[in-house]
Amino acid sequence: MKYRKKPVVIDAIQYLREKNIHAVMDFVEKLSGEDNSKTLIYDVCSNEYVVITLEGQMLLSDGDYIIRGVKGEFYPCKPDIFELTYEKADNETVKAVQSTLDAVNRVNNMQSFANSII
Repeated sequence: MKYRKKPVVIDAIQYLREKNIHAVMDFVEKLSGEDNSKTLIYDVCSNEYVVITLEGQMLLSDGDYIIRGVKGEFYPCKPDIFELTYEKADNETVKAVQSTLDAVNRVNNMQSFANSII
């Protein structure tokens, strides 16, 4: 079977080591609402940061993107994969995707309600 990704708008930032580590930390802290030390840990041995993901610790390399997933989790993504998978979303696109997702959720809620009374 073939599948395609659902339309979703994500938050992401590219990690460029010391060039923007403070912006990366602010990004994580702002979106998580928690101290960034719960998501980003500096690894002295590799001289890089580790991202705490739902699957465990993942090493963050120069140029990787940090993505906030649909459940609020953070994870790194290699730049080539990111560029094949995502494109910048303007405000109109964000609104259209949200409108589509809202409509899908309404239909799903109606189906669930209908199934519960049958």
